[in-house]
Amino acid sequence: MRFLHSADIHLAPALGYLEDRAKRAQRREDFARQVDRLPSLVRTHAAEAVVLAGDVFDRDLPGQPEAARLAAALAECAVPVLVAPGTHDAWRAGGVWDRPWPANVTVFSEDRWTPVAVGEAAFYGLASRGRAREGGLFGGLPARVEGARFHVGIAHASLLWADIAGKVDPKNLPFEEADLDRLFFDYLALGDHHALRVVRRPGGLVAAYPGSPEGLSLDPAEAGTRHMLLVDLREGLPPEVTPLPVNLREVFFDSIPLDDLQHESAGDLVEAVRRRLSAAAGADRLARIDLTGVIHHPLGVDPSTLGETTADQFFWLQVRDRTRTLPEAPPASNTIRGAFERRLRSRLEAAASDEERVVAERALAIGLQALEGQL
Repeated sequence: MRFLHSADIHLAPALGYLEDRAKRAQRREDFARQVDRLPSLVRTHAAEAVVLAGDVFDRDLPGQPEAARLAAALAECAVPVLVAPGTHDAWRAGGVWDRPWPANVTVFSEDRWTPVAVGEAAFYGLASRGRAREGGLFGGLPARVEGARFHVGIAHASLLWADIAGKVDPKNLPFEEADLDRLFFDYLALGDHHALRVVRRPGGLVAAYPGSPEGLSLDPAEAGTRHMLLVDLREGLPPEVTPLPVNLREVFFDSIPLDDLQHESAGDLVEAVRRRLSAAAGADRLARIDLTGVIHHPLGVDPSTLGETTADQFFWLQVRDRTRTLPEAPPASNTIRGAFERRLRSRLEAAASDEERVVAERALAIGLQALEGQL
């Protein structure tokens, strides 16, 4: 059996970092086009079902036009569609999922595992209800559906990799990788993490996150190529997972170290930065590029101005000044400079906004120059 697995589409995202209303509208359309393309992906790859593992919507707004657009796309798929609501679009009475959906769509509405037979496979899904679940994610699993050749779980839940352990809210249904070994599933279709991750266990079970099909925020987990997954279930063999690249635009991060440009004049240094920005440009890129390193004189120009000169080469560009004007001194040193730097760095860490961060950074740079007699 073959099916398409997607999650974390985040229809109707807020996208507050895009101040330009036209750009924000364009970007929201990118997310909506990901559901428009589902029928063609189903036909092209001869998928027999579609699985949506949560956070299809970014917000629970029952009247949003994207709901009708999604319904039309799912009906056109003309194969069974199974939806497990996530944390952003948790199932609730009167919510976005509590409405009529096409006849081929099953929306899991309970936070208990519920089996649904589709051809040779049994799909076991549960809905996020916006709260922690008694017994954890895998509590109360039903017995296998008799006669089914394949068994697939669907959930919006957070696998506790080392980099996020201790940071996950219980409502995200956290679980450990070792928990997978007690399941009878052949495949566990997951949503929540926005980066593509595939886990293969010794017993043959495969658990996978397709990641978000479009980069949602300015976070490294959203960067680069985005995917949906094509899953082939084969009797006697582990599931085969094929990532399908689908993103229309790319979230991109880079840095431009200025240390190797110290022999340049201030004007030449600025021009070198502009050239490197142009080299990283792309009409479909949402880019955040940091200027880094230690420089011996101020740039002489606001970094946002550097971005303005190349902004038309990107879909969206943010240039941030993360340079230092003096080499690091040991912050723990028992000197006036050490005490000053410790205080300003604590202000930086506690900054509640970009504006506060910029003020603290400038104060740190100017203060260090003054202490070194450069002002």
